[in-house]
Amino acid sequence: MLISFLILFMILATNSYAILDPNEISAYGGESLADKLIEESQGLGSIRLSDSRFPASPKESRSLQENKSLIWTPMPNSLSGSGNTPLESRTISEDQDNAQTSATPAKDNRVAGSWSFELNDTPSKQVVLTLFQIEDAVFGSGSIKDRNNTFVTAASGKIGGEQLDLNIVSIGTIALYRLSMKSNDDSASGIYKIYEASGQTRTGNVQGIRNLPMS
Repeated sequence: MLISFLILFMILATNSYAILDPNEISAYGGESLADKLIEESQGLGSIRLSDSRFPASPKESRSLQENKSLIWTPMPNSLSGSGNTPLESRTISEDQDNAQTSATPAKDNRVAGSWSFELNDTPSKQVVLTLFQIEDAVFGSGSIKDRNNTFVTAASGKIGGEQLDLNIVSIGTIALYRLSMKSNDDSASGIYKIYEASGQTRTGNVQGIRNLPMS
């Protein structure tokens, strides 16, 4: 019975920590007093752990952690409920966030109103149009003056951002005027091409001014 008690006492004593007075411990150089207390209480003042996989002291543990680089992975704003795992949900949410970030809404350009266009070929022509707009569709009617003649015209086209494309057809002397312009508020400029019924084509520059906007 006495032998068993002694063996148990030795085991407990081996795994126990000593309670030390901080005044009895001295720290030198850049050593921490807290680290010295832990080392001495564990008996590490003169004994080193034989297993090299584990740090022998808190100071060595901090040194190992400082040498490790941290990889920051930003979290998405929210998790998608369509994924089967948290990883799949996070991936889906990140893709949705990137799509929302990269999507830039196009400028809502309104071109409805009364316009005057100058077609600068030889000879110059003046076009007056009243344009209407529904969504991206643009259409209207007006007239075109060619030398001493004035013809009724009909127009149709589309607007996308600042790009305004118009097809103008003159009635009487049949011809198609295809305009491609950049519009900005009450002005527009670009190029055009004329397709005549005789088969001839001509190109030139066009300048436009909106005289009266339409809400």
